[in-house]
Amino acid sequence: MNKHKYLSIINSILLMSLFVGVAIYYVNSDHNPKTLYVNNSKLFSEFNMTKDIKSIEEKKIKAKGKYLDSIYNAYQISADKESETSKKLQNKIALLNKEFQDLQNNYTNNLTQKVWLRLNTYIDDYCKLHEIKIVFGTNGNGNIMFADETYEITNQILKYCNEKYEDN
Repeated sequence: MNKHKYLSIINSILLMSLFVGVAIYYVNSDHNPKTLYVNNSKLFSEFNMTKDIKSIEEKKIKAKGKYLDSIYNAYQISADKESETSKKLQNKIALLNKEFQDLQNNYTNNLTQKVWLRLNTYIDDYCKLHEIKIVFGTNGNGNIMFADETYEITNQILKYCNEKYEDN
């Protein structure tokens, strides 16, 4: 084999090795982290959509609760618990109580589902925009029990999500 070809091949291999080494260092470098985390609880509770839905729905629940209380108080005041009026109030209380429980359950389930659906869309957009490869969610009692705070991006994602939500 020609001495020049041999040196050329060795130089190419060394240059390629150097390139690969620098690329691996850059990808794994703390200057360009691609694996980050958010605090799920904070993100959910401080997201403006959560606050908006809570404000609206909790007023409905409070009004329904007050109405139920007023019917119950009317029943408590009635002198004859065996009268036809008292029995109608008992039935109405039972029906209203079930409606009230359903309203609370639907509120909780729908709030969580709607908010996380929107948040996940925004987080996906944010990660693509910032070329982030993995974002873990943590709340201190699950999969990630500890992570260095320098890898937390809750505030950045929260700001981005609130801006996107307010723009819609």
